[in-house]
This record gives sequence, C-alpha cells and structure tokens, in this order.
Amino acid sequence: MSTERDMATRIECDIQDLQNTNRTCFDDSQKPLETPEFCAKGGQPYIPYELAKLYITKIVEDMQQMKLRYKKIIEELELINEDQERDMMVLRSHYSSKMDILQSKVKAYQEQIDNKNSYLEGIIKSLQEENRDLMKDKVGLLHQVKELQEKLEKEKLTGEMENQEALMQNTNLVKAHITLEKVIKSMHQKEKDMSELLQYESTCNRGPNPQITVNTLLQTALRKIHLMYCEVPEEQQFVNHLFKKNDAEIADWKKTFNKTIAGNILLDHDRSLVNTKNDLESTEYEKLVLDCIRTGEIPEWILRNSLYSSITESDCDTKNDQRSNPPENDKEIFKEETQSFLAVSDSAMQMGSSMHKQILWKQHSPNSLTINGKNDDGEWNQQSFDPWIFSKPLFY
Repeated sequence: MSTERDMATRIECDIQDLQNTNRTCFDDSQKPLETPEFCAKGGQPYIPYELAKLYITKIVEDMQQMKLRYKKIIEELELINEDQERDMMVLRSHYSSKMDILQSKVKAYQEQIDNKNSYLEGIIKSLQEENRDLMKDKVGLLHQVKELQEKLEKEKLTGEMENQEALMQNTNLVKAHITLEKVIKSMHQKEKDMSELLQYESTCNRGPNPQITVNTLLQTALRKIHLMYCEVPEEQQFVNHLFKKNDAEIADWKKTFNKTIAGNILLDHDRSLVNTKNDLESTEYEKLVLDCIRTGEIPEWILRNSLYSSITESDCDTKNDQRSNPPENDKEIFKEETQSFLAVSDSAMQMGSSMHKQILWKQHSPNSLTINGKNDDGEWNQQSFDPWIFSKPLFY
C-alpha cells in the first residue's frame, strides 16, 4: 500500500512538472524575441527558419524526454500492477483456501444439523405414536377398571346373597338335624316294638296286626326321609348321584349275570351264579328304596303282595281259631315277608342316614357346623354335629 501511494505521488509530481514546462515554453513563445524583428518585403513580419527549427527541435526534445519519463512511469506502474496482482493472487489463494475450509466446515455442520433434525423428527414421530398407543392403552385400562369395578360390585352382591343362602341352608340343616334326631328316637322306640312284635309265635293272638304295624312304620319312615329330601338341596344332589350310580351298577350286574348264565365267566369259590343274582337283587332293592325316597310313597305292589293284605274278614275267624297253633309254613312265610319289609325299611333309613352323614361330614371336617340352641333333651351350646351319629343301625 505504501508503494502505491509513493507511485501516485510521483505521478502527480511528474504531471505538475510537465504542466510547468509547457507553461514555460508557452510563455517563452509569447515573449518578444530579443532578436530584432524580421520584416518581409511589404512590411509584414515573419519567423526565420533557423529560429523556428530551433524551437521545434526543443519541443521535440521535450516531448521525447516526456515520453521517456512516461514510459518509465508506465513501466513502474506495470511493475506495481504486477506486484499488486501477485499479492492479490497470494491473498486470493490464501482466502480461497480459508473459504474452502469454511465451506467444508459449514457443509459438515449442515450435515450434522440435518442428521440431528432427521433424528429429532424420528424421535418426535415415535413419541407421537407411543403417545397414541398409551392413550389407547389408557382407554382400554379405564374400560377394564370400570368392568372390574362392576364385576367386584356384582361379586359383592352375589357374595352377600350367597352368605344369606348359606345362613338359610345352615338353618335348614339345623332343622333337618333336629328332625332326624326325632325320627331316630321314634324309630328306636318303634324298633323295640317291632322286636317284641316279631316274637308273635308265643305272644301274638291275631295275624294281621304285625303286618299293619310294619306298613305304618315303613310309611312313616319314608315320609320323614322324603320331607328331608325335599327341604335340603344337598340331599337331593346326593340322592340323584346315588340314583345314577345305582343305574350303572344295575347295568354292570346284569351284564355280569348274563355272562355268567351264558358261561363266558368262569365260576370259582368267591363268585357263583347265586352270589351274582343276590348282588343284582340287592342293587335293585337299593333302586327301589331311592325311588321311594324321591316319591315319598311305597309302591302299591309291595302292600298288595304282603302276606296279610289278602286276608279277608271271613278268613280272620279261621285264623283266630288257628292262632293257638299256627302252621309252620305260615310262620316261615310271615317271617320271610317281615324280614323283607324290615330290609326295605332298614335300607331306607340307612340311605337317609348316609345322606346326612355325607352332608354333615362336609360341615364337620375341617370346619364343623356349630349351633346354639336347645333340643328335646336339654340345652347344648356351640356343639358340632357328629356325623357318625347317623352310622348306627336302626334295626338290630
């Protein structure tokens, strides 16, 4: 920059010198010649050739010097321009390299910004999708919570109703237990009467009375058991279960009996045709007892086929005449029919006691059913039902 300023000042000085020289030459030309004037013929002045030539040569020399000076100035200017261009090239290359570096940095930074923007956009999209999923889950969970609350309320209501039903069932079981105790006591009392009645050979004076007593006893027992069957739902389920089980056993015994008759099953000392027939008959008797418990009535054919149902009033006189010495065949027939009625009644009572034993055993073990109250004999407090009370035989 200092060289440029110096060159500019030098050029200005040269221009001023040139102007000064021109001005001096012009002034000199305007000065009057010191030489005497030359006048031509006719009185007109003129410039002599030598003088004009002198001035012209002087001007030419001045112009040549000026030309040389200007050439020198131009060369210096060219050198200065070359130096400036060289400096400009250096500066340009320097700053262009810096610009390239800056542009590369800007590009890298822009790429980082673009990558970060794309990454952030992906995160925003994923968060928006996750937010939508969470909102859906929230709605689903709220719906499930509402359903669970409704379900809990329903379960609470059903639990209260079940508790009330359980209390009602417990009261029904208490009533059934008291009724069964009364029936057992009455049956034991009638059992004693029956034991005395069966010894008619020495004490009986009339024939039809024992059969009438047995029928009445059997009807009373079945009526009591049917009443308990109708009042206690667990007894109904237990009887239905025994009925299905009895049907399956009858079918199995019939198959076994038929195979035994056909000879498909080998007989040994433990299994014979008579034993198979007895098992089948006992299973059929159990079915008969279950039918009696479900209906609460004794089939008419049992009463009709009894020994003393066919006795008429005209026969009573002959029986009274022969009561002192009854025939041996009538004794045996009466004994067999009485035992058959006793077997049916005993099966009925054993079935009823087994039903209560199964029901009360569930209440007794592990959580026994305790009751506060009084029975016919006296007071009893917080005592558990003993299911084994029903395992005693009713007839001896």
